[in-house]
Amino acid sequence: MKIHPMFRKVANIAFALFFLMTASGLTIQENFCYDKLISVFIDKTSEKCCDTPCPGCHIKVVTFKIADTFLNASKK
Repeated sequence: MKIHPMFRKVANIAFALFFLMTASGLTIQENFCYDKLISVFIDKTSEKCCDTPCPGCHIKVVTFKIADTFLNASKK
């Protein structure tokens, strides 16, 4: 089965972008008021959850980063 050349290019670019984002780190901040999602920030953070702070406001921060070290296997 032959893969279309354009699909291969798009797949390679998508993989390269995914690898770059996870290797350098990606932070996602979700702001909740009780169980309702108020806002989402990607690669930036906000100090406050919502306009009127309440006891139900909380912030969830998720960071994606590859922790492994990449070595060149061809060097000996």
